[in-house]
Amino acid sequence: MLLKSKKLFALVVASFLVQSACTKDEEPMKNPVKATSNDNPANPQDSSASMANYSPIYFDFDSAVVKDTYHEQVMKISESLKSSSASVQIEGNCDERGTTEYNLALGSRRASEVKNSLVQMGVPESKITTISYGKEKPVDEGHNEAAWAKNRRAEFRVNH
Repeated sequence: MLLKSKKLFALVVASFLVQSACTKDEEPMKNPVKATSNDNPANPQDSSASMANYSPIYFDFDSAVVKDTYHEQVMKISESLKSSSASVQIEGNCDERGTTEYNLALGSRRASEVKNSLVQMGVPESKITTISYGKEKPVDEGHNEAAWAKNRRAEFRVNH
């Protein structure tokens, strides 16, 4: 038990050190626009997928905060969901840094924060599900800040 506590403490300290050493990066998209299913960079061969009816929401390093710049996008998604019978699955994703367990939890928090924003805008909670893929579904396989910024995201799978 003591070994697990030491590992957890080391993980928290390492996370803090990495976060404090990183500078705040620019967000990949200033004004995201509605995308089509063919724009899904995670699976370009799957043209029939309903994924990416909306552009992803990107997050800062080690953060699950939905930035104010995405307020308009979230509002448009909420209006669309409220005026249709569609439901949505929000998929939380992370960059490759951190453990699998940590990134699954962070991806879950990201998806939940987007869900909470939609619910606050009047979307019935029953229309929204969340899932975390952690670092398992990168859209950019690079090992640099530009790639990591693209991978820190929440994506939408709309079910009609």
